[in-house]
Amino acid sequence: MQAFDTFTKPDREFQVKTAVGGYLSLCSLVSITVLFVMELLYFMEIETRDEMFIDRKQANPVLNITTSILLHRMSCAAMDVNALDSKMTNLFGGGHEILKTRVDSEGIPLSGVPQIRDGFREVSDTGVIFWTAMQGGHWARAQTSGMRLRCGPCFSKEFTPGLAEDECCNSCSDLRSRNIPVSNKHEWIPEQCLSETGYWTNWPARENEGCRFDITASVAKLTGTSQLVFTLKEKLDLPILSNGMRNDFKRQFANFSHTITRLGFGDPYPGLVHVLDGRSKTQMHDTGASRFQYDLHLIPTKYRYLSGQEASSHQYSVTEFAKKITYAGEDEHNALTSGIYMNYDVTPFTVKVTEWKKSWTHFITECCAILGGIFAFSGMLDTFAYRITKNFSRRFTGESTVFDTPSSALHSY
Repeated sequence: MQAFDTFTKPDREFQVKTAVGGYLSLCSLVSITVLFVMELLYFMEIETRDEMFIDRKQANPVLNITTSILLHRMSCAAMDVNALDSKMTNLFGGGHEILKTRVDSEGIPLSGVPQIRDGFREVSDTGVIFWTAMQGGHWARAQTSGMRLRCGPCFSKEFTPGLAEDECCNSCSDLRSRNIPVSNKHEWIPEQCLSETGYWTNWPARENEGCRFDITASVAKLTGTSQLVFTLKEKLDLPILSNGMRNDFKRQFANFSHTITRLGFGDPYPGLVHVLDGRSKTQMHDTGASRFQYDLHLIPTKYRYLSGQEASSHQYSVTEFAKKITYAGEDEHNALTSGIYMNYDVTPFTVKVTEWKKSWTHFITECCAILGGIFAFSGMLDTFAYRITKNFSRRFTGESTVFDTPSSALHSY
């Protein structure tokens, strides 16, 4: 077997150790250690692979929406939110929970004031209804639901496909009869119980008051464009508003300046970018109102973790614009409505993101390459330095040597 030995060993008597070889050996060890640690960290990183395919079966017919939006100058007493389809009719069957938090001019929740728990409600979705709402009047809720009407919610959190109307809980007694909580340690009060508890008497509206909507909803995923609409209640009760806001409405003025704290569609996963998070918009004019519109294109995304668990979510892109709206009278039937409109549609293709890690064989190969490469390169430098040193020694001392065997970085120790 000695004939097959390719790792020849020079006799110790013919080895020469130099200071340069020692320095190169130390530098080689440090380099190997640093590169090994970097390679180990790179090996431990989780990478992802992206695939795109057409989802013909539409396996998930539900769209989960989570959003938090702060309106800086609009009272919770004046605002509602609704979910509409492409025909501007109500989306039914969705489970949702909406909490409205009253805040001061700095966006800080009012101390000691309970939140208002509510659901999707009919809003002023046409110009004439919006103009009429600003004139005030008696606030009355629909007693039944329909394509255009919304009754009081029963706060179901489960998605029920195929419903043609909402379940109705129009009073506090309706909630109690279904064993639905009517308070949560005074942290929130259902909208149906505000009159019974004397909410607006105990905690009257204040000047420069704002409202924060925190929404968690599950709605049907439809073809075409659907929308979330934040605007005035269809019928507004002006007496419960502050004097300043009441005067603003008499001047036909509504301020929809806002900040989108969070907007997501589905489960969060690593690397998901929420494009509109932190986006702020302010009223453009001192008179009239503004319409803020966001057109979102949702891409269904499935994220598969190394453990095999899968998250269902949506990436989205957005186009936005703002427009000044004026209301001169009830004849403006076709005028655009002021408020905040989030229009969204879902693309027919799906992106699948899969986590994966590099193999052990790849890691071992890279480590061998680092080890061999560093020693080979340091050996070349050592040979080069040794020969230069010997040449200078011969030139200045006139000595001649029989053996010119350089030290090797491998044999410098």
